[in-house]
Amino acid sequence: MKLYDLVQVLIVGGAILVSALYALGRVAPNLRGRCAMWLQRSSQPLWIKNIGKKIATDSGGCGSGCDTCGSCAPKQSGVPSQALEVMDKAPFSR
Repeated sequence: MKLYDLVQVLIVGGAILVSALYALGRVAPNLRGRCAMWLQRSSQPLWIKNIGKKIATDSGGCGSGCDTCGSCAPKQSGVPSQALEVMDKAPFSR
């Protein structure tokens, strides 16, 4: 195997790995958070802890308000969306 082939395999493999991790974070943010906590354990080396911190800061999750996945419901405001119709004091005459 030539050096060019080795570099090509490493670059393509790295791109696929990064893409898979990104897709996993979008599909299953809770799993991503658990992986980040596992990487931040006290028994891990410092460079692995830093990777865990980076992963943890990017994860959102349902209900976090980030709306990066587009599945969060729109925020409800205290003001009704339609104006109220004002009625007379006596709408029906006798």
